[in-house]
Formats: sequence, C-alpha cells, structure tokens
Amino acid sequence: MNKSILSLLLIIVFAAGCATTPTATQESISDSQFNNITDCIEIESAMPNYAKLTGTVISYDRTSYKSSSTLGYRETKLQNLGTMDIEVLAKADDPFLYMKISPSRKLMAYYRPVEEELQIADSNHQVIKRIAWDREKWKYITGWLDDQRVVIELSGTVPSTLLVLDIASGQEKLLIPNFPDIYALDTQFNWNGWGETVYDSTLSQVVYASYPTDSYYYALWDMNIEQSIAVLPPINTIISFARGPKWSPDDSQVVMPSTINFQGQASEELFSVSREGKITQLTNLSRYYKSVGFTRMSWSPDGRYIAFYFLASMYFEGEQLAIVDTVSNETVNICIPGLQTSEYHEIFPPMPSTFLEFLPAPIWSPDGQQLLVENRFAVNGSRLILIDIVQGFAAEIGKNLEPIGWMVNP
Repeated sequence: MNKSILSLLLIIVFAAGCATTPTATQESISDSQFNNITDCIEIESAMPNYAKLTGTVISYDRTSYKSSSTLGYRETKLQNLGTMDIEVLAKADDPFLYMKISPSRKLMAYYRPVEEELQIADSNHQVIKRIAWDREKWKYITGWLDDQRVVIELSGTVPSTLLVLDIASGQEKLLIPNFPDIYALDTQFNWNGWGETVYDSTLSQVVYASYPTDSYYYALWDMNIEQSIAVLPPINTIISFARGPKWSPDDSQVVMPSTINFQGQASEELFSVSREGKITQLTNLSRYYKSVGFTRMSWSPDGRYIAFYFLASMYFEGEQLAIVDTVSNETVNICIPGLQTSEYHEIFPPMPSTFLEFLPAPIWSPDGQQLLVENRFAVNGSRLILIDIVQGFAAEIGKNLEPIGWMVNP
C-alpha cells in the first residue's frame, strides 16, 4: 500500500470548542462530521529494505512459562530494531515481572522476585535503582505517572488502593478511592492494572467505576474541588465495562468506549471527556458494522491519534485495528487482526476481570509513526507485527512474543 495513513487522517479537520463550566455537556456531532475509511495494510513476512526503524522492543516470550499455572514467569526478550537481533534480558527462572516502560521510553520498572526488589533500569538495561519489594502490601506495578513516580497496586483492598512511589526520594502517597458510589464488590475491575480508578498524572482528576444502583457508569471526579465533573451513559454489562479509560498524554482529556443504542441495537463508540466535563463522540462505526465493541486502545505520543481494536460484532467476529484522528473525527480501519474469532472462548476464562487482558494494547513508536501489535491466531500461536502508518507497510518481526514497550536508543 502506497498511501500514507497519517495523510488520510488529515483529510478532515473539525475543531471542537471547550466547555467553560465544570458541568457535563454532550457535544452534538452530525453523521457528516465523521469520516470512516477502510485502507487495509497487508502483512509481509519480512521487513522492506526502505524501512527506517529505531529503538528497542521489550517483550515476554509466551512459550517460556516456568510452569503452566504461573502467569508472568516467562523470559523477557529485547529486540534491537536496527539489527532485528533478539536477546534474552531475563530468564524464566529469574523473571522480571509486571514490567512497565516510563512515558519518556527511557526507563523500565519491574519486580524481580529472586532479589525481592523493585528495580528501575535505563535504556542501556542497567539497573539504576533498587527498592525492597514489600511482599505483604505490594501486589502489582500499575505503571508510571511520569519518569519520577511509579504506581503500585496494594494487596487486599477493594476497591483498589494505589501507592505512588517517588523513585528518587522514596516518598510515598496513598490513593484511597473513597469516591461516591464507586464499585466496591469482590469481583474487581482491573483497568490496565489500575483497579477501578484511572488517575491523570497530576493526581487532580480521576475516572472511576461508578455503580450507584443497578447500572455501571464512568464517573469523572475532580479531587481538588471534590466534585463530579461528568458521568458517561450507563454500561450494559460488566464485560463491556472491564476495559479502562485512557488519559491523553497531556491529561487534557480521557477516552473510553461507551454503550449507545443505534437503530434499536446495542453498540459502542469511543467518547472523550475534557477536564471541564464536555463529552464528545469520536467514532461512528455503528453505521457500518453491526453491534460494535471496543477492546484495547492507546494514544499516539502527540495526543492526536488513538489506535484501537474493535469487534465488528460484540459476538466476537474478529478484532480489527483502526486509528481515529481526535481532531478530524476520521477513522481509518487498517484491518490488522488482533485476537481472532475462534480463539476467544478458548483463550479467555468467562470472568469479567480477566476478559481481554492477555493481549496488550497497540504500542506506538516514540516518534508516533509506527505501531507494534500482537496477532493471536491460535491458542498457542501469535505473531508480533510492526506497522508503519506513514510508509504504509506491516511486517512480522517475531513469533509468540507479547510486547511490553518500545524504548528509545540510549
């Protein structure tokens, strides 16, 4: 394919205004202001000669479980995109667990059980900080707020309490989710490891799972003024609510899938919510596909585009990868498969908290021109695919690898 996907996404520009009061408002967008394009990219077996790749991909090897019952005990592998060479960073008998890459792509955080440490390593893969892991209290590395602060989920808390740890000073801050009507039943949501809450990096606003009566909602709460900013339409099922919201890189808005009724059929679309509470519909796929469902998504580094997987039917007729331009409301379906149809019920147990969590969201390159995704085509088979959305090609770069992150060169 010779066309540039980014060029296609720039065809239509729609500038949205901002609400001036902290009251939830729904922006009205007509069908004509959405543009949906299908521009499929074929997956090649080898990288083309003109490809320009930089950085390092970190992945878990899906074939190297220490035991079949112990998730996470796998080899961690490193792939230099300049040479395509792959080396083992950590073996399965001395694993790096819960690994997360920092926003700058220069640091990685992981739990090393053999040393009982939270370790921070740089892009040269040299450990620069060692912190004793609190086995009684610490459960999971949720992620990074910035290159200074790591977030850890605490054990035995419902809803989940998070710990913010400053890796330089050692200072700790607890995030206790005592928000109105927060979902607090034993079956926890796990929004990308954040539990029932997703905070912005300033820790001034949070989206949480609200369950006031018998319906589920996304609630945006301002922690400075202790006030509700917005509530999205109810979610019909626990399963559709099990995927977490995503804050934009600059924290100006948060995006999530929400249920709509389209011509009498339950479906989903992506919506954004500004810090002031303005709700904007970003996609309009329900006009083209039956009963759309969204699975995993991620923001481009510049905060303009969102790469996401969607189901053309909520009854699992195969995931497709698409990209939406949040400025122009244009969506391009590039047709790269994620988890394929027949494998859903075999791979995932029928539990909401684990539904669709075993495949990662698309990972953007540091410069925002490429994407890294995993295509699971069988219960025991997957391939790692690199997509260049500027040059318009996709190529397999590995097998049975779960991508964790894309780091910059030292």
